[in-house]
Amino acid sequence: MTGSSPEDDETDEAAWQAIIEGLGPLTVPPADSNSTQTSPDTDASAADPEPRAASSWRAPASSERSLSDLFNDDHLTFSQEDEEDPEDVFVPPDPGPIMDGDPLLTLAWCGAVGGPFILFILAMFWRSAPALIFWIAGAMALFGIAILVWRMPHSRDADDFDDGARV
Repeated sequence: MTGSSPEDDETDEAAWQAIIEGLGPLTVPPADSNSTQTSPDTDASAADPEPRAASSWRAPASSERSLSDLFNDDHLTFSQEDEEDPEDVFVPPDPGPIMDGDPLLTLAWCGAVGGPFILFILAMFWRSAPALIFWIAGAMALFGIAILVWRMPHSRDADDFDDGARV
C-alpha cells in the first residue's frame, strides 16, 4: 500500500511551513523603478532599503569603474609555480616526409580507391559514356586490389607481439 498516515501528513505540512517562513517576504518590484516601496503592504520603516554589499564581480552603485577594470586579465598570467620543468614537457618527434612511400603501393591505392569511385560517378552521371572508360576503371580497381593483396605480409614474426596501440 502506498497510503500515508495523518501523522506523516502533519509533519510534512509543518516542514513545508518552516521552509516557507524561512524564505522571508516575497514581493514583486513595482514597474516604477524610482519607487522605494516593493509592495503596498510595506510600511514606512522599510522605505529606506539597506544597500547591497558589493560582490567580486559587481562594484557598489556609487563608484564607477573603467573598462580596464572590467576587463582586467591579470589573473590569467602564469606564476612561477604554474611553470613546468623543461624535462616534463612532451616534445613530439619530427614527422617523416609525406611522400616517402613506395610508388607502386601509392598507385595501387589510387587504383583500388579511384577505380570504384570513377565507376560510381560514371554510373550516376554519365551512363552513356564509352564502354572503354568503364573497362579501364574496372581494371584499375582490380589491379589495385590485386597489388595490395600481393604486397600484404604473408606471416607475422614470432617475436612481434605488438598489437599496434601507442600511448
